[in-house]
Amino acid sequence: MATYRVDLLHSQLIKAGLLILSVDEFGTIVFIEEPTPEQINLANQVLANHNPDERVKHETAHLDIESLPNWATWTPAQARDYVKTNVLNGQTIAQVEAWIDANVSTIAQARTALKLIATNIIALREILSVVAQAVLLLRDIVLKRIV
Repeated sequence: MATYRVDLLHSQLIKAGLLILSVDEFGTIVFIEEPTPEQINLANQVLANHNPDERVKHETAHLDIESLPNWATWTPAQARDYVKTNVLNGQTIAQVEAWIDANVSTIAQARTALKLIATNIIALREILSVVAQAVLLLRDIVLKRIV
């Protein structure tokens, strides 16, 4: 029987749009409501494609900016859209609150939810640290040209 990395698998199932209560290391998924056949098929696809050795976003966030295609030619709107769709999967506050209400009813689920949220916050911190460095480098370039 396959073993799954719970934090990563949980995140992948949520990102796929599945409303789940929990998942364990054996791939047992507890759905919030009775799943449709389509949802079961989607969950099975996520399970089949799961790679427990895959690194989570906060482990590679410092490389993200360099690996983004055409990032150097993005418009401000494209950069904003990228950040909005990749932090917390683009969810609104209401969607995040609804997810928490639907998925967190035990201490174990609260821990899982906090880990998922912390992962996104850490990834955002890493990205913002690169942005802060870039802004200050640009400031220094502009100041050197003025002086």
